[in-house]
Amino acid sequence: MIQDIAPHRFDNTFIQGTSPAPDSPIYCFKEDKLLLAQEAVDGEGTSRRILLPRRRDFGPETDFIRLFSLDGLDHYLACPRRRLYEDDRILPETQIDQDIMTDGGKGTQDDFLHLDGYHYERLHRIRAEGRGEKHQYFAAVTAYQLARWYDHNRFCGHCGSRMEMGSRERVMICPNCGNPVYPKIMPAVIVAVTNGDRILMTKYRNRGIGYYALVAGFVEIGETFEDTVRREVMEETGLTVKNIRYYKSQPWGIADDLLAGFYCDLDGDDAIRMDEEELSEAAWFERGQIEGQPDHLSLTNEMMLTFRDGREPSGGEGRGF
Repeated sequence: MIQDIAPHRFDNTFIQGTSPAPDSPIYCFKEDKLLLAQEAVDGEGTSRRILLPRRRDFGPETDFIRLFSLDGLDHYLACPRRRLYEDDRILPETQIDQDIMTDGGKGTQDDFLHLDGYHYERLHRIRAEGRGEKHQYFAAVTAYQLARWYDHNRFCGHCGSRMEMGSRERVMICPNCGNPVYPKIMPAVIVAVTNGDRILMTKYRNRGIGYYALVAGFVEIGETFEDTVRREVMEETGLTVKNIRYYKSQPWGIADDLLAGFYCDLDGDDAIRMDEEELSEAAWFERGQIEGQPDHLSLTNEMMLTFRDGREPSGGEGRGF
């Protein structure tokens, strides 16, 4: 999975007050695009590396936030000094360049950073082309998650004052009303519903993803993970389940998710009543019919292949619900 990067070491310990060295790797984002070095490409016209800019490539108009370390090397986020506030109050939306929100291609130097010899490239394309090594992509996605959080919480949602970074932990705090905002992490479940040697697989509608996945959904207020499993399976396919058992978890930073994977058994009728607004397909597949997804980054893919190979946790392993 995306987080399985050993022997590389990812350390998200919060350390405040550090400054990047001249050769420190720097993340810089424009919407969902990462700033990368332009370089020679392979015979298929594709660059296979993830080359980040370094601190020495940026001018004095840029601020930096330490994000984490990778293999003992600190990585930072570049933050252009946008003039979006005045006297600690948010300016009217009409005074904010719309490109910041819509990525319309009209941003100014104050909106997004631009460096000679570098270009912005979508994270989705980097994944689709298999660019770089897995630990590099995991770090980039995690940096993207933090970059969005910092950008979306520059002002207090309660009183509108400018937020300040916490000094002891990763939190944005309002100096006026004390409102704390922690990194956005949304819990969700991935569910492998099995019936003997068959597994339920689905395709989402209107997401542009051509491969199969599993039932999935976000945890609602007042729910346990197990409640969410039952509800999501019922809502998406009309099936009831039993013997719910936990498998593994996964951070999925590109969508701010923390995913918890569960296997469960069909309880009763196997006739699928698909939610046609949510799904385009839902069907039972034999173990030998499972092909998996194009890469091995997702918890969903690992769970499907684990079932295909007959290695899924049985009802007697762990705790069943």
